[in-house]
Amino acid sequence: MLELLVCEHVYSRTSLSEGKMTDFKQKKVDNGLISDMVLKHGMDIDGTLRVGNVQNKDGVKDVQVKMRADSFEALLAAVYLTRGLDEARRIVYEVERLEEGPPVQGMGVIDEVQRYQKSSWNH
Repeated sequence: MLELLVCEHVYSRTSLSEGKMTDFKQKKVDNGLISDMVLKHGMDIDGTLRVGNVQNKDGVKDVQVKMRADSFEALLAAVYLTRGLDEARRIVYEVERLEEGPPVQGMGVIDEVQRYQKSSWNH
């Protein structure tokens, strides 16, 4: 889902060459970048993941970068299935900062994803 939306953006809204498009896409779907964006936006993916023994030496849950990125992509897919493509696109544009400018106004996309994330564990 994430790769689709990033590709859609780079193809339809930029004039990059094919090679530059590929580079742009690779950077935007990188697990490290996704993980950093999740942390930067305060999404509590680590706290809500149910995983096996992944504690560091201090006993703190140590969710790996790939697990965090994969979890975000799964949440994005859930948003797509329940809210549609436009909502998934809106989240990607806010989190990935595909276009420069102020954050998306309105309902607070990140808050909305967090509410969905927490409610899905309660069912």
